[in-house]
Amino acid sequence: MNTKQHLSNGYRAVKETPGLYSAMQDLNRAAIKHIACTMKAGMNLRDIKALCEDYLLKNGADSFWYWDVGAFVFAGDETALSVSGRDYTAANRTIQENDIITIDLSPQKDHIWGDYARTLVIENGKVCGKIDGIKNEEWRSGLQMEVYLHKTLMDVAAPARGRLARQRC
Repeated sequence: MNTKQHLSNGYRAVKETPGLYSAMQDLNRAAIKHIACTMKAGMNLRDIKALCEDYLLKNGADSFWYWDVGAFVFAGDETALSVSGRDYTAANRTIQENDIITIDLSPQKDHIWGDYARTLVIENGKVCGKIDGIKNEEWRSGLQMEVYLHKTLMDVAAPARGRLARQRC
C-alpha cells in the first residue's frame, strides 16, 4: 500500500469513528430500554446481568471492554458502591417490590467502546417510567439531581450539542 492509500484509509477510519461511538451509545440506550421493559420484582440480579450482556452481543457488540464485564448490576444500598471489574460478580440478590437498580454497560465493537449507566426504580414490582412519578422521595430527588447535573454539564461543555443530547436521552 502506498502512502496516499494509507492516508486515505486512515482518513476514512477517523471519519467513520464518530458514527461507531454513536452506534455503541445507541445500543446502550436500547439495551436499557429493553431491560426496563423486562425487569420486575422477583428477578435475580445475575439474570438481569445475563439479559443485558446477551442483548448487547445479539445487537451489535462483539465484546466487553471493561474486564470482559458487559453489565454491572447493583441494587439497594449496593448502588452506591464502586467496584473494579476485576473483582465484580453480580450479587445473588432478588429485586424487591420497591427497589433501586443501577446498570452500567460496557460494550465494544471493533475496539470502539460504549459506556452507559442508568438507575431504574422499581415500585409495586414494576419499573417506574417517569422520574416525577417515583413515590420514594430520596430516589426521586436523587434522579432529578442527576438530570439537572447532566443538563448543566451538557450546557457548559457543548451548548449546541447539549440541546441535541437531551432530546436523545
